[in-house]
Amino acid sequence: MSTTLGIDLASQAQKTGVCVIEWSGSGARVRTLHRGGPEAGDEPLRAAIRSGHTKVAIDAPFGWPEPFVAAIRGDEWPDVEARALAYRETDRFVHKRAGKLALSVSTDKIAYCAFRCARLLSGLDAPRDGSGLAVEAYPDAALRCWLPTSFAQRPAPSYKGEPGSERREELVDVLLAGLGDRFDIGTGRDDCVKSDDCLDALLCALIARAAERGKTIPPGDEHAASARAEGWIHLPEPGSLAQLID
Repeated sequence: MSTTLGIDLASQAQKTGVCVIEWSGSGARVRTLHRGGPEAGDEPLRAAIRSGHTKVAIDAPFGWPEPFVAAIRGDEWPDVEARALAYRETDRFVHKRAGKLALSVSTDKIAYCAFRCARLLSGLDAPRDGSGLAVEAYPDAALRCWLPTSFAQRPAPSYKGEPGSERREELVDVLLAGLGDRFDIGTGRDDCVKSDDCLDALLCALIARAAERGKTIPPGDEHAASARAEGWIHLPEPGSLAQLID
């Protein structure tokens, strides 16, 4: 038996989603799924990450674009395009592969999540490329890899916020159908429909399982160096959803 931890990290605890999935030879069940509360604070999350899970996936950037880091360290103005300062190699790879462009960690408010993530992982064997305990996750892009192309990539409203509840219900039902009868979500289906933070936390825990089983796309030789410095978003292999359960 093993467990994976998924964290939909926000800059504040009340918007942070947490999910633990227990995996065994007979199937899998969602053991914990919640949004906010005391368990979503920094110290409880640090303890949870260190509590023996086989893999952890966090929806937050693990690093910054190398040209951006060089620019703020240097004494001269950088002669590079703005996109090189705004986006990492992994962001461009995900956009090409899944059709979804991540938020820019150097220009957007998601940098606050990256600051918090760095503190949570401090002192752990957690290389930024995901080769250790923790991997960087992007739930929306993962859905596009796991779900049928005709469903995941068709024009559709966002599943975020209160207006996205109907879309979340649709996504959760398709996701559970792909996982099969041996995946027990318990009361988590309603939680995911009510909160996109819960849905993203569930997806992160599934991405952690995919990474544990070698069912995510690692950085190739051409991206290895940048992944170690900037981080690497672990996209699941297409069609691998049902393979997450033994």
